Amino acid sequence: MFEKNLAQRLGLIGVVVVIAILALFDFRDRKLNLRPGLDIAGGVSMIFEIDDEGMQDNPNLAEEMKTLLQKRVDPHGVYDLKWRVHGRNRIEVQMPLPPKDAKRLQEEYLKAEEELFSTNLKLSAVETAVRMPVAQRADEIRRLAAGAAEREQLLTAAARAYDTYDAAQVDLRRARAGEAVKPLELPDEIASAPATASGPTPQQLEALEAARRDAQEAYEDALGAVLAGNLDATRFKDILEMEDTSAIRRNSLAELEGRHPQIKDKIAAVLEKHRTWRQSRGALDGPADLQRLLRGAGVLEFRILAEPNPDNMTKFDRYRRQLLEIGPRPRPGDEEGWFKIDNPLAFFYLNSPAELAAMDYKNHRSFVVEKRGDTFYVLGRLGQEFGLLHGQNWQLKRAMIDRDQQGRLCVQFQLDQSGGGLFEDLTRQNLQKQLCILLDGTAYSAAVIQSKISTHGQITGDFSLEKVSYLVQTMQAGALPARLKETPLSERTIGSSLGEANLNKALYSGYIAGCAVIAIMIGYYFLCGSVAVAALALNVLLTLAILAMLDARMTLDGIAGIILSIGMTVDANVLIYERMREEKQRGSSLRLIVKNGFDKAFSTIFDSNITTLLICVIIYYVGSEEIKGFGLTLGWGIVLNLFTSVFVSRTLFSLLLKYNVLKDVKMMHLIPPPTIDWYGKRKMFLAISTVVIASGLALTWFRGKDLLDVEFRGGVNAELELKQRGLNDIDIARKITDASAGLKSDAAKLASATVEPGDGPSTFIVSIPGVDQKRIAAFIIEPLEDASLLQRGGLDMRAGEDRVRIRAKESATAEQLQNLIRGLTAAGAGAADNIARSAVGSVVDLGNDAEKGLIWNITTIETNKRLVQNAIETAVGQDLRIQPRITYVFRGQEGRPVPITDSRLENVLSGLPPEFSADVTDFREGAALWFDDMSPPQSVQTVKTRLKNMRLQPGYQDYPYRPFEILGVKPAGGKDESGQPLYSSMVVVLSDASYRYSEDADRWLSEFAGKEQTLAMATLDSEQTLRKVSQFKPQIAAQSQTRASLALLLSWAMIIGYVWIRFGRPSYGIAGVIALVHDVLVALGCVALSGVIGGGGAFGSVLLIDDFKISMPIIAAFLTIIGFSINDTIVIFDRIRELRGRLGVVTPRIINDAVNQCMARTLLTSFTVLVVLLAMYIFGGSSIRGFNYAMFLGSISGVYSTVAIAAPILLFGAKDVQEE
Repeated sequence: MFEKNLAQRLGLIGVVVVIAILALFDFRDRKLNLRPGLDIAGGVSMIFEIDDEGMQDNPNLAEEMKTLLQKRVDPHGVYDLKWRVHGRNRIEVQMPLPPKDAKRLQEEYLKAEEELFSTNLKLSAVETAVRMPVAQRADEIRRLAAGAAEREQLLTAAARAYDTYDAAQVDLRRARAGEAVKPLELPDEIASAPATASGPTPQQLEALEAARRDAQEAYEDALGAVLAGNLDATRFKDILEMEDTSAIRRNSLAELEGRHPQIKDKIAAVLEKHRTWRQSRGALDGPADLQRLLRGAGVLEFRILAEPNPDNMTKFDRYRRQLLEIGPRPRPGDEEGWFKIDNPLAFFYLNSPAELAAMDYKNHRSFVVEKRGDTFYVLGRLGQEFGLLHGQNWQLKRAMIDRDQQGRLCVQFQLDQSGGGLFEDLTRQNLQKQLCILLDGTAYSAAVIQSKISTHGQITGDFSLEKVSYLVQTMQAGALPARLKETPLSERTIGSSLGEANLNKALYSGYIAGCAVIAIMIGYYFLCGSVAVAALALNVLLTLAILAMLDARMTLDGIAGIILSIGMTVDANVLIYERMREEKQRGSSLRLIVKNGFDKAFSTIFDSNITTLLICVIIYYVGSEEIKGFGLTLGWGIVLNLFTSVFVSRTLFSLLLKYNVLKDVKMMHLIPPPTIDWYGKRKMFLAISTVVIASGLALTWFRGKDLLDVEFRGGVNAELELKQRGLNDIDIARKITDASAGLKSDAAKLASATVEPGDGPSTFIVSIPGVDQKRIAAFIIEPLEDASLLQRGGLDMRAGEDRVRIRAKESATAEQLQNLIRGLTAAGAGAADNIARSAVGSVVDLGNDAEKGLIWNITTIETNKRLVQNAIETAVGQDLRIQPRITYVFRGQEGRPVPITDSRLENVLSGLPPEFSADVTDFREGAALWFDDMSPPQSVQTVKTRLKNMRLQPGYQDYPYRPFEILGVKPAGGKDESGQPLYSSMVVVLSDASYRYSEDADRWLSEFAGKEQTLAMATLDSEQTLRKVSQFKPQIAAQSQTRASLALLLSWAMIIGYVWIRFGRPSYGIAGVIALVHDVLVALGCVALSGVIGGGGAFGSVLLIDDFKISMPIIAAFLTIIGFSINDTIVIFDRIRELRGRLGVVTPRIINDAVNQCMARTLLTSFTVLVVLLAMYIFGGSSIRGFNYAMFLGSISGVYSTVAIAAPILLFGAKDVQEE
């Protein structure tokens, strides 16, 4: 023993334990720093749309985007993000909920920020005030001014400007109606001109129009002056995100407090709350963090900037006007283009917002700068020769966080050799010119080129750690082929996929399993077992601490890795104790028993752990993102297992021996070594394994896609809203299961379907006795569309009929259609089974906890959207909140949308109420859709939600999302259930930078405004029973499956190589791999068998077997089985190596002796693990039962393959093997 350095070893263990406790426990808030994953705690679901302009012909765009975004956001696979592709151009991302304390701190910060910005005046409030009658207006202005004299003066000036503008509008309307108007300050020759018979002269009308425009501009300027006194929210948030030590941040805050002394205390409160939240936040603490990481395409570029010309200050005026009128998008033929500046203070090397406000940006000496709204833009050269641009055959080699010469955070980057050569040419040819660094078209920094630059560079600015981390992650992940639109189509809070009841059961089963392991180890090994329990507890503590340090999420897959590491810890201690037993039987002294027990077991423990660790390394570096987290968790568990089971356990034994606590190595001996001839029975075992594996593979082939779960098959996701609370996830799932039985019965009736010619060309009537028309349509429409036999919009259902009419393609015949529909019987029955096994989870719109228990998400592997919708409506139709059809009158230009050609909506739409006014500057060149006389009246939020959800309904999922706003025009009186005011008239305003009315009116109408009108009308015309119904593609794409398979193959090759080196022959490695493949195939066959004996049958119900399918938890189980299998096999191989000695010859007797001598260890270790799995299988609930089912049977197979397959294989092919 080595008791002489016992104190140092105890000190090291103590330090490690203290670090682990500090990492795992937050003593201030009395909580664990563990982050539960989606399957345990639920999370947030967001659906994003890809801005695929110019890439509509790429059918794999969404899959490519998903893969690259996974690499950017979660490169290590530890955040438990779920990615799904919906349709052609949408991606759903699900992330776990942030920790409660992080959410609380963020909410406190946001509340303080909201209170701060509540002092800002809103445009709508100012416009409402200035439009009030004079008698009421003064009081409202004083209320808005809140004692600020300067603000009151500006509000009064805005009121006078409005009066002038309103009078000018009235005069112009009267003149256009042919009425006489009061004299205006017009040129004498125009004012004195006699009116025509129909009213004022054209010159007078033109003058009145000019007067109205001037009054409007003066009014808008007055409004701008009022709002300019607000605290700039965008700039304030930019300042918050800077480093605390930044001089610019310090100066900017001082300047803001000086400009707004009345809210100085509120600014200080926001700073304090932000600092507290910032210190505790993780890398991915909520939807805002995820959206930040998803933003942009990650395109790094370098551009030469346009040079100001002091001798020709108007040189770029055309570009300035273009920016102000239509935005930064360049027009065809432009040689320069505008680029948004990320942080103007850092870009212009200024120290405070006051300096920025005082800067004469229109006459800047170094840059051509313009300001649109609150955003600064810089003008850059667009030609290929003036930049190192995306698509020029170069790559970013690496990017990393660093510090610049001033000590500020920055990004250091390195280009590849090709990029370095291009960059060197660019900089050499443009010496003394401004070079700008851009990411996703946003300018971050610029500097004068002093000399040529090659492969290395630096992006500088006053960056926070969050900002610079985003830049590095985005650049490292590589450029995306497109970018996501920043506003998600939907944001929802989703419940745990395990369900609350099942989650409680899983936790309960974990407690039972833990107590069982402790009881087994202490009950069998007494004091030595207590040491093993201590090592086991320390292993779990350190593993959880590592997860906390990595900011990883605790998921079912992660728990699988922990279970395997626990099993290997138990196995290591059992190996040591069984070696001690052998030493005791030889009559060794107590100290020698302990010493030899550890020494002789070490090589076995080392080889088994290292072999499994190699698998983890390959999985992490080669495998897909979906399995990386498992490899990382298990890998750390193995490293910690070597530390706890060898170093810590030995140290504890040394301590017990030193103080004479351990006086004898006592342990039970219930399993004496058997004398079984394992080698002699090898042919029988081989026959059994062949039959079992062949049967399992046959079942797997027979079940085909039906064996795969939603991650590998895709499916349909539906969302429903209940009228009132009362149903939970179990109730809804039961209702859907009951409805599916009727669906399956109706599917059988498809065999008697009849198709007859209709009353028009290519029109047919489909009848199915005993099946209503909605269900007939649900069964047949999508299959007919998939077969290209149905015309677009070719469904006609008439009230009171029990049949449907369809318009088919000209080539279709009644017989052809009838045969196809009758052939849908099996598919319909399978669809009913799929829908019956739907997963149900709770959903809450972000920020609306009042909806909890009302909105539910249904996920199924069935891909027929209409059939899923029909089944859900049948199941819970009486409880559904149904959005009614809304009648309306559409007011436009000859029934078409009205182009927005003015910043005031009242100047765009004629006939609006005189008291209505709205600023639509952000939607210029877009479209206005006016829905009048709406019945029943609706709230703005209700219509907005229906419009967004309509894009998730069948038939409209390819409609791109565009920024829009809904303006209530005519109040109807009253409020809806949520307290929102109701309107009988609304205007939808929306825009799309790709379709501008002034550039191409026909394209604007056909590709943009007309489609949006169709969508909006369909939203109001249709009765919406479900909030959304969307089909999504497999979460695990073919490429990810290929990478996962490659990782497994490489790991097996690594095992063969390592075991060959350690044991001297390749046959050892080959035998080990054959055994683990055997165990995975057995487990796979058992999962396939569950579909035959489970799913509600009497036998399956007694054994709690359901129709399990291959999902990510099942994949985690397979990977865990591989670890257990190779661990067991290495233990036997190590004993064979010991018994063969220096002879290097393996005989049947050596194989039998090795297996028999290790039998106690094999059975005890396996029994302990099986007890854990059995407890979790019985008590853990249905959500994790599939995982435990595969693990349980795979572990049994692992024991069998170790003794009956792997060891005898060592002699396969050997010559002159003598039976002994």
